[in-house]
Amino acid sequence: FVNAYETDDPAEWEVGGALLTESKSNNSMRLGIINGGSSYFIPVKDGWKHACEEHDLTCYIAHYDSQNSTMEEDCYTFRRLNVLNWIHEKGVSGIAIRPCGRETKDEDDYIVNVPVVTFDKDNDHTQRVAYIGTDQEFLGRTMARLLKQLRPEGGTFAIVGEKAGRVEGFTAEIMKDNGREDRAHWYPTAETIPHEGYMEGYIKSLEFFADQSPSAIVTFRQTPMKWENWTGFVDANRHKNITYIGVDSDDFQLQYLNQKYVHGLVGQSQWAIGDKLVKVLIQNITDGYLKQKIYPTNLISYNMIPLELPPQNIDQQLLGNLKWIGFSLFIVVALSSLLCIGWTMHHGSSSVVVAAAQPFFLIMTAFGTLVMASTLIPLSFDDGGDIDSLSESDRTAMCMSIPWLAFTGFSIVFSALFAKTWRINRLVERSDMFGRVKVDVIDVLGPFGLIMLCNIIVLTVWTVVDPLVYTRSWDEGTDFWNREISSSGSCECENAAAYLVPLGLINAAVVSIAVWQAIRARNIKSEFSESKYIGLSVFSMAQAFLTGIPIVAVVRDIPQAFYLVLTFLIFLLSMVVLLLIFLPKMMMQRRYSGLSKADQRKLISMAMSVRRNSIKAQGAPGEPSALTASAFLHTTPVQAIRNGSSQYMSSHDRKSAGMDIHSSLPIEHRDSDPDDTLPKEDQPTEKSVQFSIKGAGGSDKDAEPASTGKTNAAEEKVVATALFQQMVAINSKSSTNSLEAFLSLVDRNKLNEQEQSALDDVMVSLQATVSA
Repeated sequence: FVNAYETDDPAEWEVGGALLTESKSNNSMRLGIINGGSSYFIPVKDGWKHACEEHDLTCYIAHYDSQNSTMEEDCYTFRRLNVLNWIHEKGVSGIAIRPCGRETKDEDDYIVNVPVVTFDKDNDHTQRVAYIGTDQEFLGRTMARLLKQLRPEGGTFAIVGEKAGRVEGFTAEIMKDNGREDRAHWYPTAETIPHEGYMEGYIKSLEFFADQSPSAIVTFRQTPMKWENWTGFVDANRHKNITYIGVDSDDFQLQYLNQKYVHGLVGQSQWAIGDKLVKVLIQNITDGYLKQKIYPTNLISYNMIPLELPPQNIDQQLLGNLKWIGFSLFIVVALSSLLCIGWTMHHGSSSVVVAAAQPFFLIMTAFGTLVMASTLIPLSFDDGGDIDSLSESDRTAMCMSIPWLAFTGFSIVFSALFAKTWRINRLVERSDMFGRVKVDVIDVLGPFGLIMLCNIIVLTVWTVVDPLVYTRSWDEGTDFWNREISSSGSCECENAAAYLVPLGLINAAVVSIAVWQAIRARNIKSEFSESKYIGLSVFSMAQAFLTGIPIVAVVRDIPQAFYLVLTFLIFLLSMVVLLLIFLPKMMMQRRYSGLSKADQRKLISMAMSVRRNSIKAQGAPGEPSALTASAFLHTTPVQAIRNGSSQYMSSHDRKSAGMDIHSSLPIEHRDSDPDDTLPKEDQPTEKSVQFSIKGAGGSDKDAEPASTGKTNAAEEKVVATALFQQMVAINSKSSTNSLEAFLSLVDRNKLNEQEQSALDDVMVSLQATVSA
């Protein structure tokens, strides 16, 4: 094989070099190149010549005969003489130089006002304006990838002809997966030998490492393969199954590759280096500066493709055991939902707590969470890598069930929460004194039906026109033999956004309305602080969507992460709703267990009265705030109710708790003296219990009973009689002729919810009696 630099003009070896191209238009720009002396640099000369002819330049070339001399001093002298000759005699405008060795800036001080570009190997200590050539670290990494391609099972390697950058890149790439159990491992040979001299040192290193039977011998320089006995060396060690990886791609090396005397080569694009040298010098001379200092060139990888490739290892991105997380979380939500439904149905008729919260809403909320959590079942599906075992209808049904269950369950839950919050706001803001302030089942079916109808229309169109179908597709990336290495299964359709966007807008509007209702009800002290827990549920779900959906979008292309994020998001949404809506009621119902329905109503009535007056008391500075309804309900002994509330509360306590009926009287009678409405002979004496009926802003000072003794049955009888006489007096003044007409005079705006409910019950009873 020809290893020496060939030329038709011997002047290239002489000082002054040879004229390679001459400008046809008398272009004043002239360039010169001092090329390397081996056959490797012949393509560099060809690229340089092509670029000079393309730009119509006069170009010179000289090269140092490195095959006949290894003394760096000779290289330095040859280069200095040529550069001085070109600058002072030929008037070159720019020079390209292949450095001789490790140089310092002082050794280039003779080059003045002429840009210099280096190639093949860089030395930033020189005055060069740019370097053009191979990224040495990238070349080393490419050689490592080539070795992994040829020997995917891993093993040991030996390095011959070390070169800075290449060795570091190779070792970093070949050993980067040694910490992973699912990847092949590579290690250097146990022993190493320092490089000695030139060819003799390479030969010694090759023979030394071959005796250790490594999996691969890697040469980072071309010189070891120029050994005249290279083929004999490889033949003598074929039985050791050593893989040889070399650098560069000269003709003799490609012939070695064809004859299996080397198994892989990573070549540098020498022709591109010569072409780029001319273009960079022209840019620097014309513009006076360069945008970058390093111009790397492409690499060329050569290897023989075996008839039998290594086994293909495909990562199918299966969920594996992760699917049991989804199934387990669904079971937790399902059991919790069924428990809440059963608890509601069991206590719906016997517990005032459950009745006040309206069992239909509670069952609706629990059922909605169950439907929403059912999304975890199709979401946890895993095809095991065998998609052909599923029919197209099965794959469509599995995928379309996910949006159907998710959006349907979500709509049911939010409809119930919205209706309950809306109910509380209506109770507070109701201004119609004669209307019945109660939200029945029919009240929630309206918004629920509208929301469900919108969702069903979009989901139906999606299912019919462009349904989701489970498919398995190849992911980006291939192995070293250009084979796919990863596939993933997902639900796909042509235009999912066309349906997800309307569904998102519909349900986002529902969330927004529910959040607004919750904000309006945030300061309302409804029974058992229900508005607080409903608001927390609404805000929690809204917050989960705002934070969870972006995360889901980020991990969309990572199947396992996408599955886990979506699974835990659905689980948390479901459990948050169940816990916030049902747990406080369960705790309250347990405190009420053992009481009759009448006793429960009595305790709730007392708590509601306490709460009503506590709102007034909170605005009085310097006065202790009254007992809140929640605190009252949690601190009132059950035995006190069983013994009678009148024995538990003194007259002062009843007054402080708001247990006076004046708040239920019509406005026109609020400020009248109750004694004036009674016949004189029936007015209470000084010894009887005195009472007053507080107006809207009246004082409490007359509300103290005249008697300082304990309240007894006789006193209560006097009070009841006086109140009845007062009702008769009002009835006569208003020209009403029935108890029903009298009750219609009551200002409902001044009643709390419990009082309104009691008034409604009386009205219904009176109407039923009349009808009977």
